[in-house]
Amino acid sequence: MSHEDINNMEEPQDDNFKFEGNDNPEEQFDTEAEGEIELTEEDKLRKQLQELNDKYLRTAADYQNYVRRAEQNVGVVKEQQVMSIARELVTVLDHFDRAVEVDKEKVTVDDLLGGVKIVKDELLRSIGKFGVQRVEAQVGEEFDPNKHEAMMRQPSEEVETNHIVQQFQPGYVINDKTIRPAGVIVAQ
Repeated sequence: MSHEDINNMEEPQDDNFKFEGNDNPEEQFDTEAEGEIELTEEDKLRKQLQELNDKYLRTAADYQNYVRRAEQNVGVVKEQQVMSIARELVTVLDHFDRAVEVDKEKVTVDDLLGGVKIVKDELLRSIGKFGVQRVEAQVGEEFDPNKHEAMMRQPSEEVETNHIVQQFQPGYVINDKTIRPAGVIVAQ
């Protein structure tokens, strides 16, 4: 069969196969859209209610996930802080271990006191990394109940009333918050 024969062929006509409808596809879609059932006001409100309910449920689930993650994060941060403090204190414990292991026959009292001072300084340095500061009450300083705890009162000719005569023990603060006030004797 040649190309001419193919071009001259007629398309078979089948009465059972007929295209019904509009030849323009765009107009065909428009007529289908017109054929949709229009929603009633009640159906529109039900649909809107369902959409809002779905949005509410998603928001509630997101919030629950946020709270759960926040609680987990707080737990992780606390654990990391405890680990940091423990690492610092373990170093101080190492100093104590070395002090206990020294040969008792070769250690003098001065050597022992020097070692204790080194351990004390290491401990103060370690807690200082976390914002803990030692508070020393000075003789003659005015008594401040936010920083000092009056262990007793005593008369004094050298120090004014309501001023510190002597410190029993130092106090400690962290970020300007008192951990323990300095124990002091106050002049009356």
